[in-house]
Amino acid sequence: MKNFFLSELDYIFFIYGLAFIILFAVLQSLKKLPGQSIKWAPLGYFAILHGLLEWSDLIALSLFDNPAFKYFRLVLMIASFLPIIEFARSNAKKPPTILIYLPLLFVVGYFMTMQTPAEANGFARYFILLPGGIWASLILIEKSSTALEFSADYKKIAFYLTGYTICAGIVVPISQLFPATVLNNDSFLEIFGFPVQLLRAFFAIGTAYSMWRLWRKINTSKGLMFGVASNYSSGSIAAYSVLCIVFFGWVGLFCETHFILSQLDLESLKTARVFEIFKIASLALLAIAV
Repeated sequence: MKNFFLSELDYIFFIYGLAFIILFAVLQSLKKLPGQSIKWAPLGYFAILHGLLEWSDLIALSLFDNPAFKYFRLVLMIASFLPIIEFARSNAKKPPTILIYLPLLFVVGYFMTMQTPAEANGFARYFILLPGGIWASLILIEKSSTALEFSADYKKIAFYLTGYTICAGIVVPISQLFPATVLNNDSFLEIFGFPVQLLRAFFAIGTAYSMWRLWRKINTSKGLMFGVASNYSSGSIAAYSVLCIVFFGWVGLFCETHFILSQLDLESLKTARVFEIFKIASLALLAIAV
């Protein structure tokens, strides 16, 4: 089973990134609804940057990688983590000063210039994503106590966001930075038999789906409030279309890989798979746009 998941790691990265891009699209719609007391924009920036990061990892896994591209992905990863702190900070009852970023950026800069990329990666996950994601989840739980109509939705989003934060903020690439020496991507794979990216993808999908449900309920309540029939049937069609495209796209890719593309050499196979994946991505994004 471990080998099966590793052979499908490129598709896991694809779904992982797609979930965050869908989350960004939902947040863009959510923040435009009138009467929103939560500032959703920073969470949207986190989603789009993180989605692009996962697709960059897909390219690195399947097409090419080099020191410059590794450094680019590290910078993109750190840039994607900062908005989740800003989401929590800007929605806190007493927002702390923006100067809280200064020591973080100073230490991150030190790790990026003086330590290995793996150690800088681990530090950013331990000290930016982990506290930022937990703080953001607490903000959503706090909001659930005041917005009673949507309380369950806020709690579900907080649950999935916390799960993602723990998976991505504690399980990091192996390095000399403790506890990455003990708990890392490789040790997780050996213990559980599947890559941590699969679990992260699950929580990313859960976050996106729960946020979409929240948008749909708020949209419905606003329509009823103003005596307008709320129209979210097109959103439902788009959501189910994306699910079908992703699932059947994977089935087709799996069959093609094992029965047709298997005649190619390994590098050609990886290249062919990634282009097939991006074709599926195009169809999924088209369904969202329509």
